[in-house]
Amino acid sequence: MAERSEVTPCCRIRHWLVALATAFAMLAANVCFAHAVVVNSTPRNGEALRTPPQQIELRFNVRIEQSFARASLRSDGSEALTLKPAASSVAQSERLVIPLPALRSGEYELRYKVLATDGHTTEGVLRFRVLP
Repeated sequence: MAERSEVTPCCRIRHWLVALATAFAMLAANVCFAHAVVVNSTPRNGEALRTPPQQIELRFNVRIEQSFARASLRSDGSEALTLKPAASSVAQSERLVIPLPALRSGEYELRYKVLATDGHTTEGVLRFRVLP
């Protein structure tokens, strides 16, 4: 007849600690992937436009803190121009609108940095060109 081993209180505590550590690791992994991601933009990344846009609109998968958003625009190797995102009536929204100065034909690169409401920052680049 096989002997039956007893589970000591120490073993029970160890099992609970392992279970809690596993649950915490799974929760932390979900939080790590919560960065703001652009799901749509106008213009689209890489788009060639016949007429210069008056603004750029970025839509994210999560709400962002509008007051912390930063953007700059560079064209054909020129110095970056700092842009101020438009004030929104909603302080926390998934949409960021960036008014643009009058643009000529050429290649453009918009660099942006946003803070998601969960505290994670995201930086990205949107490239587009205006046709002659």
